[in-house]
Amino acid sequence: GWKNELSRILMGLVTGVLLIVLGELWKGKYPKYALILSGGGVSLLYFSIFAAYQFYGLISQTLGIFLMLIVTLATVSLSYKNKSLPLAFLGVVGAYLAPILLHSGTDQQLALFFYITLINVGVFAIYKNLAWLEMLFLGLMGTAVDFILWSGRYSSAANETTSAAFLLINSLLFLGLAAAV
Repeated sequence: GWKNELSRILMGLVTGVLLIVLGELWKGKYPKYALILSGGGVSLLYFSIFAAYQFYGLISQTLGIFLMLIVTLATVSLSYKNKSLPLAFLGVVGAYLAPILLHSGTDQQLALFFYITLINVGVFAIYKNLAWLEMLFLGLMGTAVDFILWSGRYSSAANETTSAAFLLINSLLFLGLAAAV
């Protein structure tokens, strides 16, 4: 009981950043282990943000999503720099898990659909720059899982037009990229 909730979250965040920094420092000498350290640090950052929102209520949902987006962008940036598909995978999975991990129990359809579309555009940018076909499959799966979980709870006749527009826009994005491959 000597550690309060805030100190637990701060320790997780500091440790996560430290693992990423150590991974970057050691990537020349120990490339495989360095990526494992960086991946562990990223995972710890995601979990600390999740815990700060869901377990302890220390941050708002909006701040949690923003922080997870920063972790995602940093992770994808590291994956570019290190040409590491596993780091890109971890960052993108974290991005698609963010709405699930930071769910508030209320329907936020437009915000969710905008967020998923934004993540999809990022996935497409990764694919375009590094030609990692796996990212397209991951984007399609992440979109499907997020949409299915949302629709299972909140889909109704009142929001079917917005849902159909979201599915159409994102389907066209994926089909366009698949055709370009």
